[in-house]
Amino acid sequence: MAYNWYEYLVFARNLRDNPAFLGCVCKDETIKRNIVSRAYYSAFHHSKKYAELYGKTFSTEHVHSEVQDWFYQHKEKQVYDALRELSKWRGHCDYDDDIPHLNDFVRDGLKDSGKIYYLIKSKRELNHFPPI
Repeated sequence: MAYNWYEYLVFARNLRDNPAFLGCVCKDETIKRNIVSRAYYSAFHHSKKYAELYGKTFSTEHVHSEVQDWFYQHKEKQVYDALRELSKWRGHCDYDDDIPHLNDFVRDGLKDSGKIYYLIKSKRELNHFPPI
């Protein structure tokens, strides 16, 4: 049975709303970095699975940019832009020592991840994506 990647987004929202919900005693910055990372991976995997429903196969080496490119090629600029931003923010959270705008990344990352789910759900219900 395939994993439900939406649970990463639920987890990230729970961390935001109640940082100690799992008894976590980590620093606020650690929690916020994880929120952004989980929000990105939730949206990324959901987007990837959606593209695969349309027959797209991905390499393992460049899968993140390939998923973004698939949405760009299908003229779904909102999904493409949100994935790009989320990917950039996740990269900062996973690799940078200092993140001056971490609170913005948390707020916008959760918003954009949810937006991607909404956009894909809307397109799927309308069967809006062109055939491959």
